[in-house]
Amino acid sequence: MLKEPYALFDTRITARHFISPTLLRITLSGPDLALVGTTGLDQRIKLLFVRDDAHADAILARNAPWRELYSSLPEDEKPVARTYTFAELRPAQCEVDIDVVIHDGHAHGPGSAFALEAPYGSRVIMSGPRGDVPGHDKLGIAWYPDYDILQNVLLVGDETALPAIRGILKQLPEQVSGRAVIEVPYPEDIDEEMTAPDGVEVVWCVRDAGQTAFAQLPFPVTEEDKKAFYAGDEDEMLWQEEAEPGQWLGWVAGETQWVAKIRSAARRAGIAKRQASFMGYWRKGARHP
Repeated sequence: MLKEPYALFDTRITARHFISPTLLRITLSGPDLALVGTTGLDQRIKLLFVRDDAHADAILARNAPWRELYSSLPEDEKPVARTYTFAELRPAQCEVDIDVVIHDGHAHGPGSAFALEAPYGSRVIMSGPRGDVPGHDKLGIAWYPDYDILQNVLLVGDETALPAIRGILKQLPEQVSGRAVIEVPYPEDIDEEMTAPDGVEVVWCVRDAGQTAFAQLPFPVTEEDKKAFYAGDEDEMLWQEEAEPGQWLGWVAGETQWVAKIRSAARRAGIAKRQASFMGYWRKGARHP
């Protein structure tokens, strides 16, 4: 394994259980995970879904940085890749947990199919931070504040952003205030155990009950904003804009067009580009995750 900040980890699925109707938590295990970086937050990792052991071995044998490796593979040898955020990290046990969104109990893409259906022991290659290499805590992260000056936050996400919001809230200093607005499909998707500083209000919006995150924002979302459209590509990580550290910091992630509407409203309200990060994690109607 090359000593790059992001490395390829050879893992196998060893456990799965629903933590809510929408989120299926899978556990990946493998000796390589003793070296995984534990920054947490919203750090993005990728899962590469290989066809079989021979396919996995051929990829790992190339021993190259994952982006260089992936781009060099012939199209018929490229594994499907999807982006996730760690739910839990246990390097001492050589394990990580990843939460996969399952809509209506059915697989709707390669990630959810693997999470729901792969036999225990099935291999999956993970591209993620290697904790013993400098720079591993700087890559794949859109939440990068200066806690010495940060005073107020606005975090907004749908069900796909739950692991990232949970990770960000865990590391917020107690003096920070603000609001986290989370839109989920069902009441049972609400995480009653989510922790946050006393000054950060966590607001849950249940889509099945007609509630929306738009109504809980500190700025209005108008009909004009609701027409906002982002014409991005079909990659699994569709687009992102990353903020700069400041006293006030916004972070928004979720379905692409949903995020585009919030971004439009934020711009209309005078929130500068440098003040908030916007990430399109998936696109409604596409085969994600």
